[in-house]
Amino acid sequence: MDYESAVNSLYSLQTLTASAILSNGAKRQDTVKIMREYMDRLQIPYDNQGDNTNDQGGNTNEDIGDKEDNTEENKHDRKVNKTNTNRNIKIIHITGTKGKGSTSAFTESLLRVAHSCNTGMFTSPHLCTPRERIRLNGKPVSEEEFAEGYWEVYRILEEKKDHNKSTFPSLPPHPTYFRYLTLLSLYIFHNHRFPPSPQPLHIILEVGLGGRYDATNVYTGNSASAICTLDLDHTRVLGNTLEKIAREKGGIIKRGCRTWVVEGDYGPMNIIKECADEVGGEVSIVSNVNSIVGGYSLGLKGDFQACNAALALLMVRDLMGTSYGGREGKALEETRWPGRCQRVERGGRTFLLDGAHTGKSMEVCMEWFKKETGKEGQGGRRNVLIFNCSHERNPVELLSLIKRGATFSTVLFARADSERPSAVARPTASELLGGGAAEGEGGGGGGTWQDTLREVYEGIEPKGGGGGEVAAVGSVKEALELVGEEHVNVLCTGSLYIVGSVLDKIGWEEESAGYEHVTRGGKS
Repeated sequence: MDYESAVNSLYSLQTLTASAILSNGAKRQDTVKIMREYMDRLQIPYDNQGDNTNDQGGNTNEDIGDKEDNTEENKHDRKVNKTNTNRNIKIIHITGTKGKGSTSAFTESLLRVAHSCNTGMFTSPHLCTPRERIRLNGKPVSEEEFAEGYWEVYRILEEKKDHNKSTFPSLPPHPTYFRYLTLLSLYIFHNHRFPPSPQPLHIILEVGLGGRYDATNVYTGNSASAICTLDLDHTRVLGNTLEKIAREKGGIIKRGCRTWVVEGDYGPMNIIKECADEVGGEVSIVSNVNSIVGGYSLGLKGDFQACNAALALLMVRDLMGTSYGGREGKALEETRWPGRCQRVERGGRTFLLDGAHTGKSMEVCMEWFKKETGKEGQGGRRNVLIFNCSHERNPVELLSLIKRGATFSTVLFARADSERPSAVARPTASELLGGGAAEGEGGGGGGTWQDTLREVYEGIEPKGGGGGEVAAVGSVKEALELVGEEHVNVLCTGSLYIVGSVLDKIGWEEESAGYEHVTRGGKS
């Protein structure tokens, strides 16, 4: 089946009803053991307790047993083999509230460019296509390989649906959306035919939510792990203090593995150290980041990226047991991570896109925006804002920072083309402005969420639209039509979903990974 049918099938696995979302949330403590059961069915190994050393043994894809031939009857087995191609694998697990995607990107580039490693990287969410979540040597997996892997995983899980039935009597044949994507990424990483390399394959896994009970936390051992900057986010699930959130993030720490942690407040740092002590892990704190990466030019814009780059650099140096100054600088400079402080030129329009969705991240977004654009009207250009955020966020904080940070002649609140399902009731503007529903405990009102955002923006001091146009629109397409083709700076922010929708509509896309090294799936 083709790529489009695979994506449609994938989206059908999303949990959309409030009751189902709440039910899954209540059972999230079972996520890891459920994921391991699915991995057993797919014959993907996860018991790598001893793989936390700096063993440099490589994989040339020549150790898979029987040699291939080119006969017609072996045509299918060139893509789908009965054993995993990649046996020597190192796992790097990365969590945090802010910067984990950028840190993953820096880590991947350092391993590939500075150390000549083959890499697989799994991140979330995607911007324009789910293929972006699964990267092979820095590039999104191709449509053909995604589709082939998707349907192989689907077939195997269907065939093995009665496996271990006594332990998992009610386990559905196919997991939900994020779990399936995680499994698909691991299946592709373990079976993709990478170019020969003297180094092991390095898999970088970005946590989806929290860490301790996340679907990515499936391996018994990591070769390295990192915890990026902590902030209050997803508090209904992870807890409403930094200490509670730190315990969730600290759940990725493994015995004998060093975890690199961005320096933070004493309370959360102490919790992370406790998590390490409980399992026999090690913690190294990253501080004075400018002294670590101050001499490098970073490919990701924004002053805050120095923290993410330093974290990745120290972790990779420790993991590989060496450093290559010139090649490290090249790797950091060549790092790209779409949707984070990204600038795209389209004719007379300059799009400045950042998926900031917490107070701290919005502060740095606005600082970056001001550096990129200067004052309103400078060079005859005006500023336009396209904004959307989840109704689980507190838009008052985000929009206050935007309103204080820059002047916009046009402010457009647009619905993204896709969004994360939520079981939380939508608050009204009056509830938000009154401070009574900072995280969405309201009745939603009669209009759309974008209408609510417009009312909130106009109700924030200084009240009104600042003399410009403020409107709620039904789609990104409509917002872009209102922006027009004139010389403008367009800030798009509030979530990665709105950023992805804008990138898709302006025709931006990434080059895919090549398919000359085909997927080799595990038949059972």
